[in-house]
Amino acid sequence: ARVAPPARAAQAARAGRSQASARRTRRAAARALFGGGKEKELALRIEVLEAEATTREERNAALLKEAAELRERCEKAEAESKRRKERIDRLEREVFALEKTVEEKDAKFSSFETTARKQIKMLEGRLAE
Repeated sequence: ARVAPPARAAQAARAGRSQASARRTRRAAARALFGGGKEKELALRIEVLEAEATTREERNAALLKEAAELRERCEKAEAESKRRKERIDRLEREVFALEKTVEEKDAKFSSFETTARKQIKMLEGRLAE
């Protein structure tokens, strides 16, 4: 059995043609084509196939909707990830700059400390004299 693609179903719905009227048309065509004693069997088989086709179309539409939602969530997650990566990169640069500043201040402090100790020793030596 051939399953109508969702685009055709959507076009039929937009054109005001319901799926029920499409089924009746297909049923009538099948009866005209196959007629005879097997009409009840064929009608039942047609109903089963149409029900399967409808189920598949509904499942396909649901899967398409779910795929679109997942794509949208993925795009949002990618955008959020990009923003966070940019923020991390910026903060890393700031941390490196702060570390450099701390190292420079430590070096200056160490230099001042050495100078202060030398001056203290010198003053202690003068006082001792």
